[in-house]
Amino acid sequence: MTGDPMINHAVTGRLEGRDLEDALRLVREAGEYDEEAGFTRIPEELVRQAGDGRQTIRHLLVRGDLDDLTWDGTGGHLLAYAHLAVQDGRGLARLVVHPDYRSRGVSTLTVETVGLETGGGGWLGSGARTVRGWAYGHHPAAERLARRFGMTRVSQTWLQVRQLTGPYALELPAAPLPEGVVLDAVEGEAGDALVRECESVLSRGGLSARARQQVVSGLAAGGARGVLARRPGGEPVGLVLADAEPTVFETRRAGALRALAVARDFQGTGLGLALLTRTLAEFAARGDQVALMRIDPADDRAVRLVRRLGFERNQDDALYGFGDLTREDGAWVLPR
Repeated sequence: MTGDPMINHAVTGRLEGRDLEDALRLVREAGEYDEEAGFTRIPEELVRQAGDGRQTIRHLLVRGDLDDLTWDGTGGHLLAYAHLAVQDGRGLARLVVHPDYRSRGVSTLTVETVGLETGGGGWLGSGARTVRGWAYGHHPAAERLARRFGMTRVSQTWLQVRQLTGPYALELPAAPLPEGVVLDAVEGEAGDALVRECESVLSRGGLSARARQQVVSGLAAGGARGVLARRPGGEPVGLVLADAEPTVFETRRAGALRALAVARDFQGTGLGLALLTRTLAEFAARGDQVALMRIDPADDRAVRLVRRLGFERNQDDALYGFGDLTREDGAWVLPR
């Protein structure tokens, strides 16, 4: 481990033993603390993740004891955890500080200690030449950190919320599948063949490489479920994915969409509306009270679709980045 006299950090491709237990405990406690605010939450399946042929994974552990300035650097509490997934030189980072150690400069100390160098072997030795990370909702600490270290705000999304129960819940429209389209379930840890088919739909639907990377990461970790739509003949032309388990949003049980994509040559057929309506009906059937979906505000089709289905804009999210930002290739259109 290396680092500041008050904190130490370690980077590894796989967590085991005490490190795994501590990281799981941290993301669990932080997730419970942040549920209502809607801040970044790291799914537990990502903590268990290791790299494969599609992507490189790095886990960053930050330990220390901010209440003991004589600490000798040999152990300490787990103050923060970060997950990094890298594909084709593009990294997506997620960082969370334990609630007990917030507003005490842990994020600043971590960045100062680890640095933001993406040359040589890439950030954290992962091969990442470009690294990005989301700040969800009004997150002043993330804004201050970005300004201090010269990170660039490269994109934004709108969080859309739809009521599924109660007096403000609109009836879902009839939205049949286009003639001849069949659906295949996507659930559990997707195999390579299924991941490639999903990637194909995302690419042909116009999603950026880094948006596709985020979806692939979730599929490989097993935290998503949904359906893959096939046209007559078997070619995949549409995809909808959601969190496998409900979450909590402003004290209400919520279903969260992760991705919705339709291949360009199949857009305008009503498939996107059918897939989204089907997913909303499934959320309602399992007892969810609201549905969550993030969209790119510059995507007119997505804005029209969510408005048609009764979604309302709830908050704005920002994507910050550092490194070789000339590798940017379009806006995110997916939820986290």
